Amino acid sequence: VSVISSHHNPWPWVTTPIDLPSASRIGPCSICSSSIACIFRAPTFSLNQRTAWALHKFLVISGQQLIQPSRMTPYLNTLLRNSFGSYRQLLIELTVSPAMGEYLNMRTSTLQNPNENYAREILQLFSIGLVQLNTNGTPVLDLGGNTIPTYNQYDINELSRVFTGWRFNTAGQVPGTDDYINTMALVEANHDRAKKEFLCDCTNPVVPINCATTFPANQNGDVA
Repeated sequence: VSVISSHHNPWPWVTTPIDLPSASRIGPCSICSSSIACIFRAPTFSLNQRTAWALHKFLVISGQQLIQPSRMTPYLNTLLRNSFGSYRQLLIELTVSPAMGEYLNMRTSTLQNPNENYAREILQLFSIGLVQLNTNGTPVLDLGGNTIPTYNQYDINELSRVFTGWRFNTAGQVPGTDDYINTMALVEANHDRAKKEFLCDCTNPVVPINCATTFPANQNGDVA
């Protein structure tokens, strides 16, 4: 603290409030790998923007699918807005982000045809990862020396049903255009309202037991 508070502050971008551009002004290319030098050297980029850049390296969407910068901008601003906040809240907002819904197909996941893509990625890449870990970061091993998976296909199937029913928001939209600014809207008729269980002991795959989470029947799709 004494170092940061001194006149010889080596990290002015940590403590000095400055008027910084939002993603709508810097554009998506300013936060891509081509701008690494700018992000980590330029004093005009604050700590929260550097944190958002780091988050964007694994909370990913694709510029190949979202070609128009305006479609990526709200996603980037979500990272900036939540870079120092709750990771849970960040995941909630990204889950209903139109850009994420387009990239991982959640906007087309319905009661009749649930899509696994977002359920799989939120587990593998956005949260608990593929294998169980000890508190020191090393993998938990079974008696045979093998890593232990954190989830299985049953969990993916159940979680994909949780994320059904979302689509682009059409309120006030010009017909034939897609809304990438406002969060996606839930169509309850397309949401699976049956009971769902998650992170269970599937030693007996026919009857999973000891589930970590149960989503009760008739629960609305927008319950976080």
